[in-house]
Amino acid sequence: MQKNVGTIDAVIRITFGLLGLAYGAGKMSRRPYRTPGLLMFLSAMKVAEGVTGFCPLLKMMGASTRKEDVLRMMVDKTMRSMTKGSSSGNQARANTANVTGASHPANTQQQAAVKPPSSTQNSSAPKKEMTDEMMMNMAEEITDAVVHSHHQAGSTT
Repeated sequence: MQKNVGTIDAVIRITFGLLGLAYGAGKMSRRPYRTPGLLMFLSAMKVAEGVTGFCPLLKMMGASTRKEDVLRMMVDKTMRSMTKGSSSGNQARANTANVTGASHPANTQQQAAVKPPSSTQNSSAPKKEMTDEMMMNMAEEITDAVVHSHHQAGSTT
């Protein structure tokens, strides 16, 4: 079992699970003939998920609330958008250069400055894979930037 429940999520699950168990035990002591079995089962399940750090429902959805996993997903999404944006940006610049026309000398200079080198247009070039160390460095930078922006926002108000 790979952990997919973060620390804060685990504390919340344990807290509400214990509250549900206490409520169910209180109900059982007042009315023993009406046991809140489903409530107690779900509450016990939430406590177990919080203690073990694994949630089967999150696993089925392919989600995770762990900080490392969330940061990795953010970095992956950012990297995909950056690579997607850079390739569409090169195409947009090339299209803009083609629309302006090459009859004017200034436009010819702009086209030369705007066109990326032919090596970047070659899509068969091998792509570098990100190492875990690079991912963690990027994740730390993103976390620092977010924390820093929250501190700045809090000090100006």
